[in-house]
Amino acid sequence: MKKILALFVALAVLLTFGVDLALAGSIRGTVYEDVNGDGRCGPGDPILAWVPLKFTTNHSPIPIYLQSGDNGTYGLVAIGDSTWFVTAEPPAPWVVTSAKTREALIDPNNQLALNVDFCIADSGKIPARRTLPVSGAPISAPLAGIILLGFSLMASGLGLEWRRRRLG
Repeated sequence: MKKILALFVALAVLLTFGVDLALAGSIRGTVYEDVNGDGRCGPGDPILAWVPLKFTTNHSPIPIYLQSGDNGTYGLVAIGDSTWFVTAEPPAPWVVTSAKTREALIDPNNQLALNVDFCIADSGKIPARRTLPVSGAPISAPLAGIILLGFSLMASGLGLEWRRRRLG
């Protein structure tokens, strides 16, 4: 009986001093399949079910884990005011092609964060992209061999031309 009375007194004190016990924030989004690997996807693209998602906040060191549902959507409801970080963590061979972590602000003026979406692609199906090396980047061994072969052929050609002119 004393425990129940103490619980009611504690609850009355909390409510008296304006402590809001109801957590009303919500984060919602969808996980889409990025078919061409360009990092852009949305409604109309295929959805992915059962993709692991991690929710963290600067108010708690303990993460919350969920998965996208059968229809590719997810939602974390009844959360407190904070800056939340949502991270998609798909299993291999899947990779996140959009931002891997998305930020969602939940506060008294913004209780609902919608469209916290992710694009995920099968790394084995992403088309290969050819890019030029960045200035100052280390050169790859095959490329160095090709360059060396090119300079060797040019030097041989110049040597033969010099010899032809000298003898001719």
